[in-house]
Amino acid sequence: MAAVAADTRPLLVAGHYWFFGEREPPDSLFGVGSRLLFLISETSVLNADMMQSHLQEDFVQSAFRERALRLEEELLCWECDTADQSEGLVDLAEMYRNAALLHLHRVVRRNFPGSTELQTRAPSLAHAIIEGLRKIPHKSLVESSLLFPLFICGGEISHPDDIEAIRTKMKSIVIFRHLYNYDCALRVLEELWQLRLSNKEVDWRDVLDRRQWKLSIV
Repeated sequence: MAAVAADTRPLLVAGHYWFFGEREPPDSLFGVGSRLLFLISETSVLNADMMQSHLQEDFVQSAFRERALRLEEELLCWECDTADQSEGLVDLAEMYRNAALLHLHRVVRRNFPGSTELQTRAPSLAHAIIEGLRKIPHKSLVESSLLFPLFICGGEISHPDDIEAIRTKMKSIVIFRHLYNYDCALRVLEELWQLRLSNKEVDWRDVLDRRQWKLSIV
């Protein structure tokens, strides 16, 4: 998650080191399937490789597109193990899956501005995260792990109702759980939303750069 916010290569991606066997227990920190976290990291690796290569050769571009499409396919095919899951964990996992796909969409949009293979999915992915948010029990433990999908979704939405849903949930978590990284993330989103009201093409990374912030979205 740190690599996503910092726009860098993950510090620790040597292989599928989160794999435990046929049954995939929830990650002890995030509460979601570990394979999703691995795929999010792989997407950040893809992003770093793309930026480093400058995409100068056609065969390089083709190889990166294939990697992106493989990641998309695996994320779409991933299934949450619903056995013995606590209330809200399945919905949380689905929110992470959609946020991981949004992260991949952002990487493709950034490096292949003219590509439409993944970009057309973004609105439906953001909508699915908002719908998943409404299913999460209020003041449940699951709320502690919502920051990544809320922030990634918040960076893509524009409808006032969706913005208010994200804002309300993040404020509630700050007040109830005193998780102040949610407050910092919300400040970034609030500035982003305000700038976009003026029809400015701006990304949350631009806001972080202006503020010189290193944001935690864990």
